[in-house]
Amino acid sequence: MLLEEDPATLIRHTIGNFNIHPDKTAIGRINESLSTLQQARDLRVREAESALKSTLIPSEELSRNFQTLATQHHETVSAHHSTDHASQIVELDTQKFRVAKAASDLEIEGERLEQELDGLKGRLHELNLQGAEGDGATRSKRELEDPTIIDEFHSLKLKVYRSLGIDIDPDSSGTYNKATIRNTQKGDVHVVNIDPRFSSTMRSVRQTIATAALAALPLVSAITPAGMLAAPRRGVALANPSGEFAVYTSTNYSFEDHEAITVWEKLNLTSGDISTWTADSNISEVVFVGPTNTSILYINATNEEGDGGISLYAADALNLASASLVASLPAPFSGLKAVATETGDIHFLVYAQAYPNGTAYNADLAETPASTARIYTDIYVRHWDTYLTPQRNAVFGGVLTRRNATISRYTSPFAGYSLPDGLTNYVTGKCNATCAESPVQPFGASGDYDISPDGSQVVYLTKNIDLPLANFTSSQIYWVPFRGSVNDSIPINPIGATPGAEGASASPTFSKDGSKIAYFQMNGIDYESDRNIIYVANADPANLDITSVAGDWDRSPDVLVWSNDGNVLYVAAPDLGRERVFPIPVNAAVDYKPTNITDEGVPAGMQVLANNQILVSDSKIWSSRDIYTVSSDGEVTNIYLQANLVDQALSGLGPQDVSEFYFSSNSTETDLQSWIIYPANFSEEKTYPLAFLVHGGPQGGFYNSWSTRWNYKVWADQGYVVIAPNPTASSGWGQNLTDAVSAHWGDYPYWDLVYAWDYVNATLPYVDTTRGIAAGASFGGYMMNWFQGHPLGRRFNALVTHDGVTNTLADYATEELWFINHDQGGIFTSPNETSTYYRWNPILFYENWATPHFVVHNDLDYRLPVSEGLMLFNMLQVKGVPSKFLNFPDENHWVLERENSLVWHAEIYKWINYYSGLSEADSPF
Repeated sequence: MLLEEDPATLIRHTIGNFNIHPDKTAIGRINESLSTLQQARDLRVREAESALKSTLIPSEELSRNFQTLATQHHETVSAHHSTDHASQIVELDTQKFRVAKAASDLEIEGERLEQELDGLKGRLHELNLQGAEGDGATRSKRELEDPTIIDEFHSLKLKVYRSLGIDIDPDSSGTYNKATIRNTQKGDVHVVNIDPRFSSTMRSVRQTIATAALAALPLVSAITPAGMLAAPRRGVALANPSGEFAVYTSTNYSFEDHEAITVWEKLNLTSGDISTWTADSNISEVVFVGPTNTSILYINATNEEGDGGISLYAADALNLASASLVASLPAPFSGLKAVATETGDIHFLVYAQAYPNGTAYNADLAETPASTARIYTDIYVRHWDTYLTPQRNAVFGGVLTRRNATISRYTSPFAGYSLPDGLTNYVTGKCNATCAESPVQPFGASGDYDISPDGSQVVYLTKNIDLPLANFTSSQIYWVPFRGSVNDSIPINPIGATPGAEGASASPTFSKDGSKIAYFQMNGIDYESDRNIIYVANADPANLDITSVAGDWDRSPDVLVWSNDGNVLYVAAPDLGRERVFPIPVNAAVDYKPTNITDEGVPAGMQVLANNQILVSDSKIWSSRDIYTVSSDGEVTNIYLQANLVDQALSGLGPQDVSEFYFSSNSTETDLQSWIIYPANFSEEKTYPLAFLVHGGPQGGFYNSWSTRWNYKVWADQGYVVIAPNPTASSGWGQNLTDAVSAHWGDYPYWDLVYAWDYVNATLPYVDTTRGIAAGASFGGYMMNWFQGHPLGRRFNALVTHDGVTNTLADYATEELWFINHDQGGIFTSPNETSTYYRWNPILFYENWATPHFVVHNDLDYRLPVSEGLMLFNMLQVKGVPSKFLNFPDENHWVLERENSLVWHAEIYKWINYYSGLSEADSPF
């Protein structure tokens, strides 16, 4: 038996048969691993401590955040004051008094108008009795008063003016330089200066008649949505090389016929006369080029084959009947640029989408696939309102060769021109991480490329082909010989060529002699609203010598043209709520501070004329298009067109409808600006409900410009005083203010808007903030959703969100990830409380939602998908907040179709007018 064995022997055998070496080895490995883990832990702790030290919020930032939170706390406490009920009763009594006073004022105004009407009837009867010439005594008296008027036609004009309350008086030298306008309706007097250069003829009187008549005649009481949408939309004036005349498009819309009609108008730059140049709406683009100053090349939007292509025609601008077909192109090309060469040939550029093999894409001729499936292997699936396809934009060049031909005044100066060869694609096929595309979608056009004046060189910009499209804004400008191909293209500004310049490029433009190339470029590689810096390079890829121009200027220009001598660049840049034109010497030092030569308005385009004057086409809050010339030192030399003086729907609008104020906020040391837009027949003795608008972007701004989407005056003329602030993120007050919104969507701009409201409430007695509404689109829509959950939202009777963000945790549903990554302060990670994606999420404050809310969101908005609007509307409905949803399946981030826009205005105004008390409707639905 086992127990009978010797214990010592048994133990010895047991120990001898038991192998402990593997266990000892395993224990050793465990100890080694524990030691390694301890070292790794110590390393991670040190790294964390280092990272924490590097990311500690400076005391100044902590103080700023504390001040913000303290203000928010104070407002929250104030919002729940125990005397609110009594205050509301007082406010209701005040409103009752105001309504009674308004009724009394209307009765008095009605009596005054009846008296005015009786007076006008009597005056009309008197004029009918006198006839066109007037009675003898009156005629003799006028002839004595105006001895210089000897022409009966001119005399009749002056009589008509005076019957309207307009006196045109000569000075001691007999020069007519002033018109006095008496407006009996308003009880005021205006004096209009007449340009003395035209006083020797009655042309000055003709130019003054529009201003005078509109000041004296009964004006449109308010601009309506239909009137604004149907009014003429004019293009940018394009002057011929000698500066004798300019042409531009003018498009009217008829809501009766549901049709837009476009004509081309001709502006005589000497006399100022405007006439119809052609009613052929198929002429889509015009370029002055050829053997004479009136030679043109133009695109006809169709071709004889009817296959979706276009035609190139040549003509004399003064004799369009001479037009001759020079080429038929098999795709919908656009963006025409053309120059004449020394040989007499015409070199031209156009662009269209192209297949990956480089041939032009024509949707009318493309085969329809059996399946509609789309397959993607990178994250840039769609952009703006379009799913991306293999077809991308490309710049094409062609040569119109001239054969021997006899030219006379009855034939086209292009007689004998033809396109013997095909077109050259300069872009398609240049690929790395992605492939080149020019112009850059969705907003790129002919400004993304240029041809040298001698026709030998081409430049174009494309997104950086070495970087993913959705993550970076970086773009580069390529140079290529006109006679070359895509394989000959060379980047002018690759990353590293110019220190710091890694971001988006724009507006490559040759100087008038072709020796230089000017362009804009940002520094930030993934920031679309960084500051544009002006650069100039030699038009020689072997010796580019790139230099910055006024490199430290704290503005971000976006329009650029060269002076005739190549010594000055004229640029337009946002500046204090306007976009002003600045001349800058090409050799300007880094610290050069430009001075503006224009003031009000935002230019749509500008051109340096042969006489060195700058022809500007701009718009203002009160005018959809002004065309004028200004000298290089800022003197306005001619005003050719002011839409508010010639368009019936805009009559009566003017700078008197607009003012501005500056206010302080707790988010910035910079004083912030806001526009005020007054309603028709405004009186400071009355009160008007507040319409508080918030702009999109957030980088951008409210500027002194016309808009057919968010037109401040149309909103005001519903009966509101419109307040349009420019809070943190706005452009034109320095780059720091623009940049400050990054990672601060929900605090800095929000508190700026709170302070703007406080300023209005305390300072403008004619604004009734108790009847206010607020509205915004894009970032402005996000801010409406943020208002909804915060105390400022309770100060408004209704809110309007157009295509805004509802859930910031869904921000990656957008297409341009560079925007979200920058504005939220980093890429999306986990949705924790330290993340800005979480912190600035409107739905976190859902329990506070209470203000009636109108929601607009469109199906083709791929920047902010329609699910954001649906989510907002669904949550409002579930909570029982009065709400309404408007959707357009064929619109994108904007509402562009006029018929849709009319509905947009009607539905929104129905909503806000009900809640502001302007409407007597029983319901906003």
